[in-house]
Amino acid sequence: MNEFIINCPNKLIKNWYELERLASKKDFKVSQEANLFLTKWPDYQLYHPVNSNIIFFEEYKWLYKEYYRRYEDFQEAIVKRGVKAEDLYKNPKHTIKAVIKGRIEADKIGIPYGLYISFANKILIKEHLWKHIPLVTHLYNPNLVEEIKEMWLNSCQYDFLKPSVNLFLEKQN
Repeated sequence: MNEFIINCPNKLIKNWYELERLASKKDFKVSQEANLFLTKWPDYQLYHPVNSNIIFFEEYKWLYKEYYRRYEDFQEAIVKRGVKAEDLYKNPKHTIKAVIKGRIEADKIGIPYGLYISFANKILIKEHLWKHIPLVTHLYNPNLVEEIKEMWLNSCQYDFLKPSVNLFLEKQN
């Protein structure tokens, strides 16, 4: 497996040597991303961290609209998104940091982003009786992450989620 080439559009990980090089870096952020490669949900493993942030952000906006439609106002939900700007990097810094932290927590657990956000919304709205839909800045609280982990482990006992990327499920030639 010396030259295991992953065919991805942005060529984040070209081979296992590059992964080891990233993991040994002194820079915490770079080494943390390299370590997340092993725990990420398979559909996201081939994406650059910036692309993963955007996917997490898009999932959050979509689920915010869905929850708004369900719990607040059906007609007003069309214009709601839970963040100030439509584009992730046009939002305030605290929103961008919150998306990154939430995405990293989801990657540590190895859960699909949409499911992570849904579990967080369910816990905060139904179990903790929040009167508003959680913002992206609420999604990385350590206590919440522990509850999401428990929900994920419980759901794994009964459901089998199959990644849409079958790179790791089929034999490669």
